[in-house]
Amino acid sequence: MSKFSQSVVQPFLDVLAMHAERTAFVIDGVNYSYGYFEQRILALLPEVTKSQSQAVGFYTHDHLDVYASIWAIWLAGKSYVPLNPNSPIDLNHRIERQLSLDIVLDASLTEKHITSTGGRLADLVDLNSLEDDRVIYTLFTSGSTGVPKGVPITAGNLAQFVEGVWAMGYELTPEDRGLQMFELTFDLSVMSYLIPVLRGGSVYTIPKHSIKFAYVFELLTEHDLTIALMVPSMLNFLRPYFEEIDCPKMRYSLFCGEAMHLDVLKEWSKCVPHARIDNVYGPTENTIYCTYYTYLRDQENESQNGILSIGRSMVGNHCHVFTEELKPAKVGELGELCLAGNQLTPGYLNNEELNRNAFFEHINPETGLNERYYKTGDLCIQLENGCINYAGRKDTQVKIQGFRVELSEIEFQAKKGLQDLRNIVAIVSENNQGNSEITLMIEGESLAVSSLEEHLKGTLPWYMLPKTILFRKNFPLNTNGKIDRKALKADLLKPPYVLRSAQLSDIDFIVEAITQAEKSNTSIFGLANILHQNEQETRGTLRKLLHEEIEGCEYSITDFVMIELHEEPVAALCAWVEGQNEDMQPSSVLKSNLFGYVLGPDKMMRLHAFKSQLDGIRLKRTAGAHQVEFVYVKEDHRGKGLIGRMLQFSWEKLNQSTHKTLTSEVEVFANNVNAIKAYEKLGYRQQTEAAGVESEYVGLFPFHKKIQMVKQLV
Repeated sequence: MSKFSQSVVQPFLDVLAMHAERTAFVIDGVNYSYGYFEQRILALLPEVTKSQSQAVGFYTHDHLDVYASIWAIWLAGKSYVPLNPNSPIDLNHRIERQLSLDIVLDASLTEKHITSTGGRLADLVDLNSLEDDRVIYTLFTSGSTGVPKGVPITAGNLAQFVEGVWAMGYELTPEDRGLQMFELTFDLSVMSYLIPVLRGGSVYTIPKHSIKFAYVFELLTEHDLTIALMVPSMLNFLRPYFEEIDCPKMRYSLFCGEAMHLDVLKEWSKCVPHARIDNVYGPTENTIYCTYYTYLRDQENESQNGILSIGRSMVGNHCHVFTEELKPAKVGELGELCLAGNQLTPGYLNNEELNRNAFFEHINPETGLNERYYKTGDLCIQLENGCINYAGRKDTQVKIQGFRVELSEIEFQAKKGLQDLRNIVAIVSENNQGNSEITLMIEGESLAVSSLEEHLKGTLPWYMLPKTILFRKNFPLNTNGKIDRKALKADLLKPPYVLRSAQLSDIDFIVEAITQAEKSNTSIFGLANILHQNEQETRGTLRKLLHEEIEGCEYSITDFVMIELHEEPVAALCAWVEGQNEDMQPSSVLKSNLFGYVLGPDKMMRLHAFKSQLDGIRLKRTAGAHQVEFVYVKEDHRGKGLIGRMLQFSWEKLNQSTHKTLTSEVEVFANNVNAIKAYEKLGYRQQTEAAGVESEYVGLFPFHKKIQMVKQLV
């Protein structure tokens, strides 16, 4: 009997026999028993056997029949090929052609049209016919030439992985509940749906229509999951909710797919106080993962640049660090991690050139046998105690002015300098002169970077210092849930600033723009004062105003222009043509109508108490003139000509829908010297002013005098 039959198939058949009434899968809130799961496998088995190809494809819907298809394909002696229905059609067709697929199962159809005739799988399966050397799945990873690389995994490879997991000391029972958060085209999904099932446990999946991190949060906190394999990026999404996450029943918490930073993991360990936490490592080519390091609570952990060690080899694997000359590296010497053993793929599908470059033979120093090794492209260091520390990728080790630079070291020092748990990515690109330079991208809201820059100058050599530091609200993720570094670099190479009209999703930024513009570089928020509200309440009022649509009024979304950098708003400006709404009403009337509608008559009456002060600084707007209000640029983007670009964009936008405006007017408090100078540089000149009694404005408005500045457009 093959190892696959012993380690995978027989245990599964035993579970079906003993636990038919227990829950096998929970998909989108629906529980499916092992008994029903077996019937779906039986229903799909005849369909699978119709295929003349050794491989059978299926679309990766979040559906029970998808998981039933996997077992039907395996038990029929074939291999599965997952196809993401959201991938480009051409990409899926190329995969189908590479494997000569003649059947691609679609769970949305199989459930309706294919039914079980009953019976038991144990009566149909010939355990002696399931050889270890046959391929049981093929996954496709991205290729540098644009052609996807097929990675076939054999039954023996998977059986060795399963044996390795149990050898790690994992003791699962039918009471365990596991998380399956991965797209089925990603190899970590195999562990997530397979390991709990082999012990009769339950598997909880993530619906594709859901927000992944929010659904994971719900499963962790409401369903008492006991085993969860996640990518480290997931922790950065969950981090704002760590105080709310309490998972005392979590037994095994695993992380794989990216570098695991110790600072974030330390915080996470408090959320899973009784769990064993393992950092596991392995490429698709070596069957899911092949090394592990168990995190030590409240003790010193092996690490490199703040990244937790990937530990030691699992049973049946040989992991060694080699020099560039493919000679064994010395202890403590940086080199490329290479893998051998029973989990290693037979080689890339139909790609001999790639196989020659990726695999080599070497005498294993432990066994004395000639073994086939895979070059991972990961830079690692072997320690005296046998642990392996991850130090970065060969393809992220770059040269800057002749110096060899490891980007992960820059990211590590940046995280220390920021004293924050944010994601940070260092990217190398060419400048206009063709020289390489480093850009540091930080996830989250922007903040002052002077202290970070000082820290980097004190810890990194000059050639490793980032030329630019940018912020992006949310980093893009690929289908595997990892940070998409290629997408970040592509964003970096786009035109830096993008102009566009505002959308409802910009309301929070626009509220900030109005607030800061109203304060005019002071701490006094006049609008809050006259509304008898604190700043937070006034921001809420502004949100309500902005959700209304009265064109030509300063509080209409349609009147705002935005500038964004890498999809994050950095500047805003409100502009309209006075009296050019459909009823030719002045903006002051529209504003009063809007305030009255949102605030109600009682609150509107409060405004009359400030009538004299409002009249004192009120300036008459010119009908037909381009009006400018609420100009705001985030501090770290000032001095880059953004105001002029927004003004030009708004002129062109308004002139497309109205008669050509001749003048542009802007109002500014007379004490806002910087704003006045900025408008003067753009060609605005002071024309009129309005002033009230100074003493009446102290603490009420930023100043008692307003200036109207005008620019002739034609």
